[in-house]
Amino acid sequence: MKKLLLCLVGMMSLFSLKSFAQEAYKGQLISMPNPPDGNPPLPGMILGLESEGVRYVLVRNGHWIWDASVEIDGETYEAGDQVEIVGRCAQKQDNNGEIYMELTIERIKKQNLSVPDAKQLKSRVLYNPKAQVLTVKTAALQGKWTLRVLDAQGRLVYTQTESEEHEIAVKSWSKGVYIYNLIQNGTVSESGKWVKSF
Repeated sequence: MKKLLLCLVGMMSLFSLKSFAQEAYKGQLISMPNPPDGNPPLPGMILGLESEGVRYVLVRNGHWIWDASVEIDGETYEAGDQVEIVGRCAQKQDNNGEIYMELTIERIKKQNLSVPDAKQLKSRVLYNPKAQVLTVKTAALQGKWTLRVLDAQGRLVYTQTESEEHEIAVKSWSKGVYIYNLIQNGTVSESGKWVKSF
């Protein structure tokens, strides 16, 4: 929350660039629309980070990352990965006068969200392509949980808060890659992705 407040404080001044101290940001890498910056503005998608409800344009070696993945120090990072980034946040303004946030990567590492063995698994999010159903099995979870599903561009497609096993019909959803987060008590307890091919 401290990082978010530091970045938002700078939004009071629309025309000046604000930079903030180096901080650690945890979140999910997303593919996001390019802010219309430059003359002429360039269309396309860039790699970003969604952290605590804020989207950041990622900067590496002074440039935006124009691909859905990037290799840093021999490790490949792509949309859908849970990461921790140490870097500097800066407030920028696009050609339309809209404010957006840039995050310059100093260090990055993947968060360990490996799937535990079946005995330790608290929950499971399973996709059945034949039935076109996403099932959330929550045998060991206590209380309410929230399922968030994003498309490959980082747009929220589905969110639901429940307290028991739940099925979601996805037949009407578009083909593509989907990323899910199962959240309980403000913490991501499971994260993953699946491909809807028809």
